[in-house]
Amino acid sequence: MLSSALKSRTHSIENLSLNGNWLGNREVSENFDTFIDVLNKNSGLKMLSLMAIVLGMNKCSSLARLLKNLHSKLKSLILQHNCIGDTCASILAGGLTDNRMLTNMDLDRNKQITAKGLMGFLQLIRKT
Repeated sequence: MLSSALKSRTHSIENLSLNGNWLGNREVSENFDTFIDVLNKNSGLKMLSLMAIVLGMNKCSSLARLLKNLHSKLKSLILQHNCIGDTCASILAGGLTDNRMLTNMDLDRNKQITAKGLMGFLQLIRKT
């Protein structure tokens, strides 16, 4: 329903916070993929907060597609408390390879991310 509502808007939305909302099973990503597709078409989105929605690898892959969107205006992505581990962190870091717009990605309280998962982000920082 949210995807349909956002898709039918005539104006872009700038800030979207869905903190603590259950967005489906963490490994079933069909609806989340649709949601990300709609956000990819929303040219004015600057802040997306998805704290405590429990992301899995499929949803991290969908978010990486959003981060790869060269037309995106997204500046801030808040992903606190999502049980993100090393694999998801690597997927997200891969989505940032050519991203020049995002200035804030908050991964606080994702205790499963170890030095291995942080390496992808460190490699990005070295390249910039």
